[in-house]
Amino acid sequence: MRNLTISLGANDQLQLFVPGTDAEGHHVNIPITVDGLRIIRKILRERARQPKPRIGMDSAPTQAQVNAWLRAEAERRLEAQRALGVEAEKLLEELGL
Repeated sequence: MRNLTISLGANDQLQLFVPGTDAEGHHVNIPITVDGLRIIRKILRERARQPKPRIGMDSAPTQAQVNAWLRAEAERRLEAQRALGVEAEKLLEELGL
């Protein structure tokens, strides 16, 4: 199994070259954020588990998969912030503020 290659791509994003079972492989763009680093960690872990990654697997994701993971994380974070806001409002009401 060939290794991933990370380089700086357009718009200050990380460009990850994902070698496949064919000679070509493909690139995915990942933002330089905490979520982006989590995605790279996820891909690396899956590659360690999957000796023969194929495109579309978590060990060799497509750009659409990476984008979906980023959206899901953003939605999860937004929901957590909303929950905190509701809790804060309840606390303020209890305090009479």
